Amino acid sequence: MVGHEHGKHHIRARDFARVGPPCLRSATRWPALDPGRLAVLQEICAPTARLWLPARWEGSPLAETRAFGTDDGSAKTFGGDLRAFHAAEASRGEVLERTPDALAIEDPEPYRAWATAHGRTLLGLDVVQRERLARWLDRFAGAAGREPGSTAAPVELAELERAMLALPADDAPTDALEVARLMEDAELEQWLATSDRLARRPGLLEGLSPGRWMAAWRRRGLMNREGLCDGSALGAALHREIGLRPLRSRLVRVTTEVGEPCSLSQGR
Repeated sequence: MVGHEHGKHHIRARDFARVGPPCLRSATRWPALDPGRLAVLQEICAPTARLWLPARWEGSPLAETRAFGTDDGSAKTFGGDLRAFHAAEASRGEVLERTPDALAIEDPEPYRAWATAHGRTLLGLDVVQRERLARWLDRFAGAAGREPGSTAAPVELAELERAMLALPADDAPTDALEVARLMEDAELEQWLATSDRLARRPGLLEGLSPGRWMAAWRRRGLMNREGLCDGSALGAALHREIGLRPLRSRLVRVTTEVGEPCSLSQGR
């Protein structure tokens, strides 16, 4: 064992029992070495001793690198990779602190491939599109494992589309539609009944009925207040609104549920 005592390097046979490395415990032949060979051994080991213990070589994972070449090129490459790995590990805490909501993944390659394929599209979104994507993002979870349009919101939207397409076509003017849209439900039903009554060809008794005259007088007052001049257009608008209103209410409800709120004043 090479040691240092009072400034002199020497080997003490009685210290062999305290030598830790197994390969040195059986080195009982060392006391038989001549002083010259011991001096050479000392010169070789002494510079290494000050690095060996701090490096904690025994049990170190770096011991596995002994199976590889030790040429300068390999050592330089390994050293560069090891320093890069150390830098990445040193910055791990900073990255985790900066991205507290990041997901832990085992294999990043599929995500990296997806980002490469779709990253340009995401970067090209404007502010409004990004806000919509943020509102809809949770609803995309698990989309790969289910049939398209199988969740409640798409089913409801599809039904609403079919119902709206089934509504009869009309040429009601915008001003009459706006008047009908602003009516309360009970008022809408009342004016629709009045309009339908006045639209039917009256019989003899109906033509002389005071009720019909009062209905015509009230409708004329409504049209004068609202600046309307065509009773048939008002009737078409009332029919359109009575069929569209429940669908519009359902549309507002489902769009609000999916994060795209709108108001009744936005729909026609």
